[in-house]
Amino acid sequence: MICPRRGIPWRHETRLAPTYAHFRQWVGERSATKSAPVTAAGSRGTAGWPGLRARCDHRDTARTTVRASGRSSSAQAWCRARRGHRGSSRGIPLASFNTPALTYAHCPQRAAKISPPNLPRLPFVPFWCCIYGCGAYRSMRRLQILGKASRVTTLLAWIVYAPSGERPELPRGIYVASDSRITWGSDKHRWDAGRKIFSSFKAPHLFGYCGDVVFPSLVLGQIVSAIDQGLLFPSKASAAIKNGAIVDVITTSHRRRKNVPEQDFSILHIYRSHPWPETTYNAWTISYSASLNTWSCSTTALPATTSVLAALGSGAGSVRSHTARWAKSDASGTSRAIFSAFCDSVFSGEDRFSGGVPQVCGLYTVGAPKTFGYVEGSQRYLHGLPVDRSPRLNNIEWFDRLANRNDPMTLAHPPGARKFVRPREQ
Repeated sequence: MICPRRGIPWRHETRLAPTYAHFRQWVGERSATKSAPVTAAGSRGTAGWPGLRARCDHRDTARTTVRASGRSSSAQAWCRARRGHRGSSRGIPLASFNTPALTYAHCPQRAAKISPPNLPRLPFVPFWCCIYGCGAYRSMRRLQILGKASRVTTLLAWIVYAPSGERPELPRGIYVASDSRITWGSDKHRWDAGRKIFSSFKAPHLFGYCGDVVFPSLVLGQIVSAIDQGLLFPSKASAAIKNGAIVDVITTSHRRRKNVPEQDFSILHIYRSHPWPETTYNAWTISYSASLNTWSCSTTALPATTSVLAALGSGAGSVRSHTARWAKSDASGTSRAIFSAFCDSVFSGEDRFSGGVPQVCGLYTVGAPKTFGYVEGSQRYLHGLPVDRSPRLNNIEWFDRLANRNDPMTLAHPPGARKFVRPREQ
Protein backbone atom coordinates (compact mmCIF):
# COMPACT_ATOMS: atom_id res chain seq x y z
CA MET A 1 0.00 0.00 0.00
CA ILE A 2 1.31 3.48 -0.89
CA CYS A 3 1.24 6.30 1.65
CA PRO A 4 -0.84 9.18 0.17
CA ARG A 5 1.31 11.84 1.91
CA ARG A 6 4.80 10.70 0.90
CA GLY A 7 4.32 8.35 -2.01
CA ILE A 8 6.34 5.56 -0.35
CA PRO A 9 5.30 2.13 0.92
CA TRP A 10 3.25 2.28 4.09
CA ARG A 11 5.65 0.10 6.05
CA HIS A 12 8.37 2.72 5.57
CA GLU A 13 6.02 5.53 6.52
CA THR A 14 5.27 3.90 9.84
CA ARG A 15 8.98 3.74 10.66
CA LEU A 16 9.61 7.41 9.85
CA ALA A 17 7.25 9.13 12.26
CA PRO A 18 5.10 8.50 15.34
CA THR A 19 1.45 7.85 14.61
CA TYR A 20 0.19 10.26 17.26
CA ALA A 21 1.97 13.16 15.57
CA HIS A 22 0.21 12.25 12.32
CA PHE A 23 -3.08 12.05 14.17
CA ARG A 24 -2.72 15.53 15.67
CA GLN A 25 -1.60 16.90 12.31
CA TRP A 26 -4.63 15.36 10.67
CA VAL A 27 -6.87 16.90 13.31
CA GLY A 28 -5.40 20.32 12.61
CA GLU A 29 -5.91 19.99 8.87
CA ARG A 30 -9.45 18.70 9.34
CA SER A 31 -10.34 21.57 11.68
CA ALA A 32 -8.97 24.08 9.18
CA THR A 33 -11.15 22.69 6.34
CA LYS A 34 -14.50 22.07 7.99
CA SER A 35 -16.21 23.72 5.06
CA ALA A 36 -15.10 20.94 2.68
CA PRO A 37 -17.91 18.59 1.51
CA VAL A 38 -18.31 15.28 3.26
CA THR A 39 -17.92 12.21 1.08
CA ALA A 40 -19.98 9.04 1.24
CA ALA A 41 -17.16 7.30 3.02
CA GLY A 42 -17.45 9.72 5.92
CA SER A 43 -14.37 11.84 5.19
CA ARG A 44 -14.03 15.26 3.58
CA GLY A 45 -12.79 15.37 0.03
CA THR A 46 -9.19 16.45 0.49
CA ALA A 47 -6.22 14.73 -1.10
CA GLY A 48 -4.19 12.57 1.24
CA TRP A 49 -6.81 12.24 3.98
CA PRO A 50 -7.76 8.57 3.73
CA GLY A 51 -4.32 7.52 4.93
CA LEU A 52 -4.38 9.94 7.82
CA ARG A 53 -7.98 8.97 8.58
CA ALA A 54 -6.84 5.38 8.73
CA ARG A 55 -4.13 6.28 11.21
CA CYS A 56 -6.62 8.13 13.38
CA ASP A 57 -9.08 5.23 13.34
CA HIS A 58 -6.24 2.80 13.93
CA ARG A 59 -5.43 4.72 17.07
CA ASP A 60 -9.06 4.57 18.19
CA THR A 61 -9.07 0.80 17.65
CA ALA A 62 -5.99 0.52 19.82
CA ARG A 63 -7.67 2.55 22.55
CA THR A 64 -10.70 0.23 22.35
CA THR A 65 -8.39 -2.78 22.73
CA VAL A 66 -6.78 -1.17 25.76
CA ARG A 67 -10.13 -0.59 27.45
CA ALA A 68 -11.10 -4.22 26.88
CA SER A 69 -7.80 -5.62 28.17
CA GLY A 70 -7.56 -3.28 31.13
CA ARG A 71 -4.08 -2.04 30.17
CA SER A 72 -3.05 1.44 31.28
CA SER A 73 -0.63 2.32 28.49
CA SER A 74 -2.68 3.28 25.43
CA ALA A 75 0.47 4.40 23.63
CA GLN A 76 1.97 0.90 23.75
CA ALA A 77 -1.20 -0.75 22.53
CA TRP A 78 -1.48 1.87 19.81
CA CYS A 79 2.02 1.04 18.58
CA ARG A 80 1.22 -2.66 18.66
CA ALA A 81 -1.86 -2.00 16.52
CA ARG A 82 0.22 0.00 14.07
CA ARG A 83 2.54 -2.99 13.69
CA GLY A 84 -0.42 -5.26 12.85
CA HIS A 85 0.11 -5.13 9.10
CA ARG A 86 3.56 -6.68 9.68
CA GLY A 87 2.09 -9.85 11.12
CA SER A 88 1.09 -9.03 14.71
CA SER A 89 -1.96 -10.92 15.91
CA ARG A 90 -3.07 -7.90 17.92
CA GLY A 91 -3.06 -5.53 14.93
CA ILE A 92 -5.70 -4.74 12.33
CA PRO A 93 -5.44 -6.40 8.92
CA LEU A 94 -4.01 -4.34 6.11
CA ALA A 95 -7.36 -4.46 4.32
CA SER A 96 -8.82 -2.31 7.08
CA PHE A 97 -6.87 0.64 5.72
CA ASN A 98 -8.57 0.55 2.33
CA THR A 99 -11.52 2.81 3.19
CA PRO A 100 -12.40 4.93 6.24
CA ALA A 101 -15.83 3.29 6.46
CA LEU A 102 -14.28 -0.18 6.88
CA THR A 103 -11.92 1.17 9.50
CA TYR A 104 -14.76 2.74 11.46
CA ALA A 105 -16.36 -0.69 11.68
CA HIS A 106 -13.53 -1.75 13.99
CA CYS A 107 -14.21 1.13 16.38
CA PRO A 108 -17.86 1.41 17.45
CA GLN A 109 -17.10 4.35 19.78
CA ARG A 110 -16.18 6.52 16.79
CA ALA A 111 -18.55 5.06 14.21
CA ALA A 112 -21.22 7.71 14.78
CA LYS A 113 -18.77 10.62 14.69
CA ILE A 114 -17.97 12.32 11.43
CA SER A 115 -15.34 14.86 12.63
CA PRO A 116 -12.73 14.40 15.37
CA PRO A 117 -12.48 16.84 18.29
CA ASN A 118 -11.05 20.29 17.53
CA LEU A 119 -7.57 19.87 19.00
CA PRO A 120 -4.64 22.24 18.42
CA ARG A 121 -2.29 21.34 15.62
CA LEU A 122 1.16 20.09 16.61
CA PRO A 123 4.28 20.10 14.44
CA PHE A 124 5.52 16.92 12.85
CA VAL A 125 8.39 15.48 14.96
CA PRO A 126 9.97 12.09 14.28
CA PHE A 127 9.89 9.66 17.15
CA TRP A 128 13.68 9.28 17.29
CA CYS A 129 13.98 13.07 17.60
CA CYS A 130 11.82 12.93 20.71
CA ILE A 131 14.01 10.23 22.27
CA TYR A 132 17.34 11.84 21.47
CA GLY A 133 15.95 15.28 22.21
CA CYS A 134 15.13 14.24 25.78
CA GLY A 135 18.63 12.84 26.21
CA ALA A 136 20.17 16.03 24.85
CA TYR A 137 18.04 18.08 27.21
CA ARG A 138 19.19 16.04 30.20
CA SER A 139 22.82 16.39 29.11
CA MET A 140 22.37 20.13 28.70
CA ARG A 141 20.85 20.40 32.16
CA ARG A 142 23.79 18.49 33.61
CA LEU A 143 26.18 20.93 31.94
CA GLN A 144 24.17 23.84 33.30
CA ILE A 145 24.34 22.39 36.80
CA LEU A 146 28.07 21.81 36.48
CA GLY A 147 28.46 25.36 35.29
CA LYS A 148 26.80 26.55 38.49
CA ALA A 149 29.42 25.02 40.78
CA SER A 150 30.33 28.52 41.91
CA ARG A 151 28.99 31.48 43.86
CA VAL A 152 29.66 29.32 46.87
CA THR A 153 31.86 28.88 49.91
CA THR A 154 32.95 31.00 52.84
CA LEU A 155 36.51 32.30 52.97
CA LEU A 156 37.86 34.15 56.01
CA ALA A 157 41.27 35.62 56.85
CA TRP A 158 42.25 37.35 60.08
CA ILE A 159 45.42 38.86 61.48
CA VAL A 160 46.75 38.30 65.00
CA TYR A 161 48.74 40.60 67.27
CA ALA A 162 50.33 39.96 70.67
CA PRO A 163 49.56 42.87 73.02
CA SER A 164 52.44 41.91 75.28
CA GLY A 165 55.98 40.85 74.57
CA GLU A 166 58.56 42.08 72.12
CA ARG A 167 57.39 44.58 69.50
CA PRO A 168 53.63 44.29 70.01
CA GLU A 169 53.01 46.57 67.00
CA LEU A 170 54.05 43.80 64.61
CA PRO A 171 51.61 41.06 63.60
CA ARG A 172 52.32 37.55 64.83
CA GLY A 173 50.47 35.68 62.12
CA ILE A 174 47.65 35.50 59.59
CA TYR A 175 45.14 32.67 59.46
CA VAL A 176 42.97 31.63 56.52
CA ALA A 177 39.90 29.44 57.08
CA SER A 178 37.26 28.03 54.77
CA ASP A 179 34.43 25.55 54.74
CA SER A 180 34.58 22.28 52.77
CA ARG A 181 31.37 22.34 50.71
CA ILE A 182 31.24 22.44 46.93
CA THR A 183 27.78 22.67 45.35
CA TRP A 184 26.43 22.19 41.84
CA GLY A 185 23.50 24.52 41.32
CA SER A 186 21.96 23.97 44.76
CA ASP A 187 22.77 22.45 48.13
CA LYS A 188 21.09 19.23 47.00
CA HIS A 189 24.07 18.60 44.70
CA ARG A 190 27.09 18.99 46.92
CA TRP A 191 30.39 17.56 48.13
CA ASP A 192 31.39 18.33 51.73
CA ALA A 193 35.07 17.38 51.52
CA GLY A 194 36.54 19.79 48.97
CA ARG A 195 39.89 21.47 49.55
CA LYS A 196 39.86 25.27 49.35
CA ILE A 197 43.10 26.34 51.03
CA PHE A 198 46.55 25.80 49.49
CA SER A 199 49.96 26.58 50.95
CA SER A 200 53.56 26.19 49.91
CA PHE A 201 55.79 23.76 51.77
CA LYS A 202 58.93 25.85 51.30
CA ALA A 203 57.95 29.51 50.83
CA PRO A 204 55.66 31.82 52.89
CA HIS A 205 52.76 31.81 50.40
CA LEU A 206 49.20 31.02 51.45
CA PHE A 207 46.16 30.87 49.14
CA GLY A 208 42.41 30.49 49.46
CA TYR A 209 39.62 30.83 46.91
CA CYS A 210 35.88 31.33 46.67
CA GLY A 211 33.47 31.38 43.76
CA ASP A 212 34.22 29.09 40.84
CA VAL A 213 35.61 25.74 41.92
CA VAL A 214 37.24 23.97 38.99
CA PHE A 215 39.73 26.52 37.72
CA PRO A 216 40.96 28.03 41.04
CA SER A 217 41.44 24.66 42.73
CA LEU A 218 43.43 23.29 39.80
CA VAL A 219 45.55 26.35 39.05
CA LEU A 220 46.44 26.92 42.71
CA GLY A 221 47.78 23.38 42.96
CA GLN A 222 49.97 24.07 39.95
CA ILE A 223 51.17 27.42 41.34
CA VAL A 224 52.09 25.94 44.71
CA SER A 225 54.08 23.19 43.02
CA ALA A 226 55.90 25.72 40.82
CA ILE A 227 56.73 27.87 43.86
CA ASP A 228 58.15 24.89 45.74
CA GLN A 229 60.33 24.06 42.73
CA GLY A 230 61.55 27.66 42.49
CA LEU A 231 60.28 28.14 38.91
CA LEU A 232 58.03 31.20 39.08
CA PHE A 233 60.32 33.94 40.38
CA PRO A 234 63.68 34.48 42.10
CA SER A 235 63.65 33.92 45.84
CA LYS A 236 64.96 37.47 46.49
CA ALA A 237 62.35 39.23 44.32
CA SER A 238 60.11 41.81 45.92
CA ALA A 239 56.59 41.03 47.11
CA ALA A 240 55.03 42.98 44.24
CA ILE A 241 57.07 41.09 41.64
CA LYS A 242 56.15 37.72 43.12
CA ASN A 243 52.45 38.54 43.26
CA GLY A 244 52.60 39.92 39.72
CA ALA A 245 54.17 36.69 38.47
CA ILE A 246 51.40 34.70 40.15
CA VAL A 247 48.71 36.90 38.58
CA ASP A 248 50.33 36.45 35.14
CA VAL A 249 50.32 32.68 35.54
CA ILE A 250 46.65 32.66 36.57
CA THR A 251 45.50 34.85 33.68
CA THR A 252 47.63 32.98 31.14
CA SER A 253 46.24 29.65 32.28
CA HIS A 254 42.69 31.01 32.23
CA ARG A 255 43.03 32.08 28.58
CA ARG A 256 43.58 28.47 27.61
CA ARG A 257 39.99 27.61 28.53
CA LYS A 258 37.77 26.96 25.51
CA ASN A 259 33.98 26.68 25.46
CA VAL A 260 33.60 26.04 29.18
CA PRO A 261 31.22 27.59 31.75
CA GLU A 262 32.55 30.90 33.05
CA GLN A 263 31.95 31.92 36.66
CA ASP A 264 33.20 34.64 38.97
CA PHE A 265 35.86 33.75 41.51
CA SER A 266 38.31 35.38 43.91
CA ILE A 267 41.71 34.17 45.10
CA LEU A 268 43.21 35.45 48.33
CA HIS A 269 47.02 35.56 48.37
CA ILE A 270 48.85 35.98 51.69
CA TYR A 271 52.62 36.48 51.66
CA ARG A 272 55.26 37.30 54.30
CA SER A 273 58.14 39.20 52.76
CA HIS A 274 60.43 39.31 55.82
CA PRO A 275 60.75 37.05 58.87
CA TRP A 276 60.88 38.14 62.47
CA PRO A 277 61.82 40.71 63.72
CA GLU A 278 61.26 42.64 60.46
CA THR A 279 58.01 40.85 59.77
CA THR A 280 56.05 42.29 56.86
CA TYR A 281 52.83 40.74 55.61
CA ASN A 282 51.10 41.38 52.31
CA ALA A 283 47.60 40.43 51.22
CA TRP A 284 46.04 40.62 47.75
CA THR A 285 42.64 39.68 46.36
CA ILE A 286 42.73 38.49 42.73
CA SER A 287 39.25 38.52 41.21
CA TYR A 288 37.74 37.59 37.87
CA SER A 289 34.38 38.85 36.57
CA ALA A 290 32.81 36.46 34.08
CA SER A 291 30.14 38.90 32.91
CA LEU A 292 32.71 41.61 32.11
CA ASN A 293 35.61 39.26 31.31
CA THR A 294 37.91 41.44 33.40
CA TRP A 295 40.59 40.87 36.04
CA SER A 296 41.40 42.86 39.14
CA CYS A 297 44.08 42.62 41.81
CA SER A 298 43.64 44.76 44.90
CA THR A 299 45.88 45.13 47.92
CA THR A 300 44.16 44.45 51.23
CA ALA A 301 45.02 46.82 54.05
CA LEU A 302 46.22 45.17 57.26
CA PRO A 303 44.38 46.07 60.49
CA ALA A 304 46.43 47.30 63.43
CA THR A 305 44.74 44.96 65.91
CA THR A 306 43.57 41.37 65.98
CA SER A 307 40.57 41.39 63.65
CA VAL A 308 39.12 40.11 60.39
CA LEU A 309 41.31 40.79 57.37
CA ALA A 310 38.93 39.62 54.63
CA ALA A 311 35.59 37.83 54.46
CA LEU A 312 34.60 36.56 51.01
CA GLY A 313 32.03 34.25 49.49
CA SER A 314 28.34 33.64 49.89
CA GLY A 315 28.68 33.15 53.67
CA ALA A 316 30.56 36.39 54.36
CA GLY A 317 27.48 38.06 55.85
CA SER A 318 26.86 35.15 58.21
CA VAL A 319 30.50 35.20 59.34
CA ARG A 320 30.36 38.92 60.12
CA SER A 321 27.15 38.41 62.10
CA HIS A 322 28.67 35.68 64.26
CA THR A 323 31.92 37.60 64.64
CA ALA A 324 29.99 40.60 65.96
CA ARG A 325 28.22 38.31 68.42
CA TRP A 326 31.51 36.94 69.74
CA ALA A 327 32.91 40.47 69.94
CA LYS A 328 30.31 41.18 72.65
CA SER A 329 31.65 38.36 74.85
CA ASP A 330 34.60 38.30 77.23
CA ALA A 331 36.64 36.59 74.45
CA SER A 332 36.48 39.71 72.29
CA GLY A 333 39.67 40.68 70.48
CA THR A 334 41.17 37.18 70.45
CA SER A 335 42.04 34.90 67.58
CA ARG A 336 40.01 32.04 69.03
CA ALA A 337 36.89 34.22 69.09
CA ILE A 338 37.19 34.83 65.33
CA PHE A 339 37.80 31.16 64.59
CA SER A 340 34.91 30.03 66.81
CA ALA A 341 32.63 32.58 65.15
CA PHE A 342 33.61 31.16 61.78
CA CYS A 343 32.81 27.61 62.96
CA ASP A 344 29.46 28.75 64.32
CA SER A 345 28.65 30.32 60.97
CA VAL A 346 29.51 27.19 59.02
CA PHE A 347 27.53 24.86 61.28
CA SER A 348 24.56 27.22 61.61
CA GLY A 349 23.37 26.46 58.07
CA GLU A 350 22.54 30.12 57.43
CA ASP A 351 24.38 29.90 54.13
CA ARG A 352 23.25 26.76 52.33
CA PHE A 353 26.28 26.90 50.01
CA SER A 354 28.68 26.60 52.95
CA GLY A 355 29.02 23.41 54.94
CA GLY A 356 31.17 20.46 55.76
CA VAL A 357 33.86 21.08 58.37
CA PRO A 358 36.25 24.05 58.67
CA GLN A 359 39.77 23.91 57.30
CA VAL A 360 42.45 26.34 58.42
CA CYS A 361 46.07 27.27 57.73
CA GLY A 362 48.33 29.80 59.43
CA LEU A 363 51.33 31.85 58.30
CA TYR A 364 53.55 32.78 61.23
CA THR A 365 56.54 35.07 61.52
CA VAL A 366 59.04 32.34 60.61
CA GLY A 367 58.95 29.43 58.18
CA ALA A 368 56.41 28.16 55.70
CA PRO A 369 52.63 28.12 56.34
CA LYS A 370 51.29 25.49 58.71
CA THR A 371 48.25 23.34 58.09
CA PHE A 372 46.05 22.45 61.05
CA GLY A 373 43.78 19.49 61.56
CA TYR A 374 40.24 19.83 62.78
CA VAL A 375 38.42 17.61 65.30
CA GLU A 376 34.66 17.39 65.37
CA GLY A 377 33.14 14.81 67.71
CA SER A 378 35.05 11.57 67.26
CA GLN A 379 36.37 12.29 63.77
CA ARG A 380 39.51 14.01 62.50
CA TYR A 381 39.58 16.09 59.32
CA LEU A 382 42.32 17.56 57.16
CA HIS A 383 41.21 20.02 54.45
CA GLY A 384 37.72 18.59 54.90
CA LEU A 385 38.88 15.01 54.36
CA PRO A 386 38.18 12.47 57.14
CA VAL A 387 41.45 11.06 58.52
CA ASP A 388 41.77 7.70 60.24
CA ARG A 389 43.93 6.93 63.25
CA SER A 390 47.63 6.89 62.38
CA PRO A 391 50.96 7.15 64.25
CA ARG A 392 51.85 10.21 62.12
CA LEU A 393 48.91 12.31 63.30
CA ASN A 394 51.21 14.21 65.66
CA ASN A 395 52.99 15.80 62.69
CA ILE A 396 50.45 18.64 62.78
CA GLU A 397 48.35 20.38 65.43
CA TRP A 398 44.66 19.61 65.89
CA PHE A 399 41.93 21.97 67.11
CA ASP A 400 38.19 21.83 67.75
CA ARG A 401 35.56 24.50 67.08
CA LEU A 402 36.48 26.41 70.27
CA ALA A 403 40.18 26.48 69.29
CA ASN A 404 41.10 23.91 71.95
CA ARG A 405 44.11 21.73 71.24
CA ASN A 406 43.27 18.03 70.93
CA ASP A 407 45.35 14.90 71.15
CA PRO A 408 44.89 13.30 67.70
CA MET A 409 45.26 9.81 69.11
CA THR A 410 42.82 10.01 72.01
CA LEU A 411 40.79 13.03 70.77
CA ALA A 412 40.97 14.31 74.35
CA HIS A 413 42.19 17.60 75.74
CA PRO A 414 45.97 17.34 76.39
CA PRO A 415 46.95 17.61 80.04
CA GLY A 416 48.36 21.00 80.99
CA ALA A 417 46.95 22.79 77.92
CA ARG A 418 44.61 25.71 78.38
CA LYS A 419 40.97 24.84 77.82
CA PHE A 420 38.48 27.29 76.36
CA VAL A 421 34.73 27.23 76.84
CA ARG A 422 31.97 29.10 75.11
CA PRO A 423 31.84 32.53 76.77
CA ARG A 424 28.86 34.45 78.01
CA GLU A 425 27.60 37.32 75.92
CA GLN A 426 27.96 40.68 77.60
